[in-house]
Amino acid sequence: MGGCGDRKALEAPAAYRLAGCSRRSGVRTTQALELHLFHRGHSFTKSLGELAGALRIDLEWIRQHTRFAELAANWEDQGRPESLFLLGGEINDAKAWLLKRSKNAPQITIQQQAFIDASIRAAEEAQKKDAALQWRAKAWTIAAAVIFAIGAAVAGAAWWQERKTVDELRAANLRLDRKIALRVAPSGHTAYFVNPNWYQIASDYSGATAIVASTVQIGSDSIVASKNQSIGTGFIIWGSALYGPWGDGPVFVTANHVIGSEAVMLHVALSPEDAQATFPGLTEKDDPIKFGAILWQRPIEEHQVRKQGVTVLRIKGALPFGAKPIEKVRNKEFENLHHLDRLSTTTNVTAGRPLATIGFGGVNAGFALFLNNLVGVLESDPDGKPLRLAYTHVTEPGAAGAPVFDIETGEIVAIHELGFQDRQIGGGTSIVSVIAAIRKDMDKPK
Repeated sequence: MGGCGDRKALEAPAAYRLAGCSRRSGVRTTQALELHLFHRGHSFTKSLGELAGALRIDLEWIRQHTRFAELAANWEDQGRPESLFLLGGEINDAKAWLLKRSKNAPQITIQQQAFIDASIRAAEEAQKKDAALQWRAKAWTIAAAVIFAIGAAVAGAAWWQERKTVDELRAANLRLDRKIALRVAPSGHTAYFVNPNWYQIASDYSGATAIVASTVQIGSDSIVASKNQSIGTGFIIWGSALYGPWGDGPVFVTANHVIGSEAVMLHVALSPEDAQATFPGLTEKDDPIKFGAILWQRPIEEHQVRKQGVTVLRIKGALPFGAKPIEKVRNKEFENLHHLDRLSTTTNVTAGRPLATIGFGGVNAGFALFLNNLVGVLESDPDGKPLRLAYTHVTEPGAAGAPVFDIETGEIVAIHELGFQDRQIGGGTSIVSVIAAIRKDMDKPK
């Protein structure tokens, strides 16, 4: 993102934009309300509607936005000391301010939210300590034996609850503190708008995405995967989301040419025992996970019929702290999608729903979030249903097996499979197709 003087950052279309910089570190604040409404690409009627919406913004709410932005920036600049937290009535004001935000008002910044949340937590901890002190003062009046029994029970419960709370907060902070690159799909000269949900997807599911590497050197003279070389991407998801009998434990999903029972076409497919995966989105110690048995797999092509090209595996041992399996899964195909031919490129298709892919972005990008647009169906199954979805292509080698999300709903919609650099078209196997194939195979009479 550009700074306060970044001209490109000021050119993005919006119903309104908050502009201005504080005197500290060029932090963008809400010292001025700048309207950018009537410009090329907007009809006059639409611009009038947006102007009316901007004028309905509660100016007192805007002033509070500026105040909390400056308090949060000062808190950040000073190293987040507790002495700068909100107190008493200020916390109540902040809570009320958060609830009063209208749909036309500026977004609450990450820094503001973090500052207010930290203040609330500190106040709650202080209340807990005061309550505990009062309880202890009264408890000494009870008989020694009763005090000991009750005290032991309460202390045990309090320790368990405190430990659980600390772990949950620690895991949440890990997800929020992850560093992840951002690449935007080419979109010609048209302004590119990305739904704010992309950040939620990045913070939640960068902890679900892993980089697959080989534990041994494998391959022929022409195709070699060296030890610890990153060769693909995969992700964790709750087993029951794919197939009910697999239960509530997490399973690992990747492309079949990344991990499979044999080599697929010209690709080196790792066997489960020769593969491991790490979660670069986690900032703490990143111990690699190992794999158990293959629960289900389909090659990308079988008997000259195009298939899903996906593998689902068991995971050995526990997941690293902070890892979060994917929860939201699309359960129906997109409707009225255009079927692409072999000559289709990004210049002759219409960009549709915004998508986000999280995976390995090559040597230069590393672990990255790729922004795409759904453009149609690349391949269909024998029944004519979408098998492989097509989207604008921005990934690089190593992203195969990465999860592809619908930015608007947060649901996983596909598993990235391939890309055509010359056409700038990427293809991912529809998760709906994968689930249908798994259930068809697993429910066959044995």
